[in-house]
Order: sequence, then structure tokens, then C-alpha cells
Amino acid sequence: MGGAPLKALNVFIEEQQGAAISRLVRFVTEDADAFRHSVAQVLDLDFDAMIMAHGAPIREDAKAILRSAAETRFGALPAA
Repeated sequence: MGGAPLKALNVFIEEQQGAAISRLVRFVTEDADAFRHSVAQVLDLDFDAMIMAHGAPIREDAKAILRSAAETRFGALPAA
């Protein structure tokens, strides 16, 4: 797994209900399929918490929050 999945995590910002993908990310993402695949690879990892570049850490249910945020901006994710 290369740098793309880690870059995907860096684009998340905290909101009241967890995490969301900035609208700017969708605008500057050239390959939405590659982004969805990268997020699916991250979701295949074993984790429950997530620390982001901005905002408070997500201490539980991080996979569900990450999936929801990605699917809100980029549509359904493929199976990893």
C-alpha cells in the first residue's frame, strides 16, 4: 500500500458528527475511482480510531465514519 491511502486520510476534517471530506478535495481529485479504491484499502486495515491533521481524534467507529464521509462525496466504495 503506497502513499495514496495515507493522503486520503489527510483530506478529512472534523465536523460535529465525525469527519467529512472537504469540498475542495472533490474539486481537485482527478481520479475519483482511484480515490475510492484508496479509501477501500484503508478500510481493509484493522483500526477503530483515527487521528487526522485537523480536529480532534476519532476514538471509536472510525471505519464507519471514514466510509460515510468518503461515500458522501465520492459515491459507493468498492470492495478492497
